[in-house]
Amino acid sequence: MKKTFLYLIIGAALTATSCKKDHVCTCTETSTIPGDPAVTYDITIKEARKADAANRCVKTTSTGGGFTFTSDCKLK
Repeated sequence: MKKTFLYLIIGAALTATSCKKDHVCTCTETSTIPGDPAVTYDITIKEARKADAANRCVKTTSTGGGFTFTSDCKLK
């Protein structure tokens, strides 16, 4: 009985900690400004579950000064 309980505790601890890890989100920023080049960069999301990292690694669009700015991000 003690061994079973010990194995359950060890299994639960490994399961809880193994899901969280670092994930890399690659983003490409573009704008409608003439001659403005696209910029690509990586963001490291530390100690997160894959679903949580995917929720933070999203596409955003904003406007300002008559131009549109887009950041298209994807989880590696």
